[in-house]
Amino acid sequence: LKTKGRVCAVINVYAREPDFFRAREIALLEEAALDISFALDNFALSAERQAAEARALTESHFSQATIDSMPGILYFYNEQGEFLRWNRNFETVSGYSADEIATMHPLQFFATEDQRPLAERIADVFTGGEGSIEAPFLSRDGTRTPYFLTGRSVTYDGERCLVGVGIDISARTAAENALKELNE
Repeated sequence: LKTKGRVCAVINVYAREPDFFRAREIALLEEAALDISFALDNFALSAERQAAEARALTESHFSQATIDSMPGILYFYNEQGEFLRWNRNFETVSGYSADEIATMHPLQFFATEDQRPLAERIADVFTGGEGSIEAPFLSRDGTRTPYFLTGRSVTYDGERCLVGVGIDISARTAAENALKELNE
């Protein structure tokens, strides 16, 4: 018997009388050995596949936990503006559920007057590779929070995508405004 082309076991068959096994019996035994070897190979492939699936699932859980633990918002969408992935903080900050975000375009998280410069910056990221911008992020309840947003163009499954993070810069903006008032 063989697995992956290497002998792994032997089947011994005995008879009480000499020359009992003729060509027909030998052919049947050889066929049985081939069938068992084929089954062993399939069992091994199945076990390897299951182990690979388990490793992939573990890696996926680790990746998602890492993404969800990020302090800012993370977004990942394709060139058509279809969200492929985001972190839990994105849901919290935006006020939208995962199902809702999955159907939205990235520009819908910004006021109409802020969308044009953002669209231009997104286009720059897709052509130039990376970029950043400061813009007020618009949550479901109408709250506008200043964010520093980054983007990097990546290829994922043969498709051009943008991955980036956003950091709430409210404290910095408030400090700058207080300093400006103090100076005035």
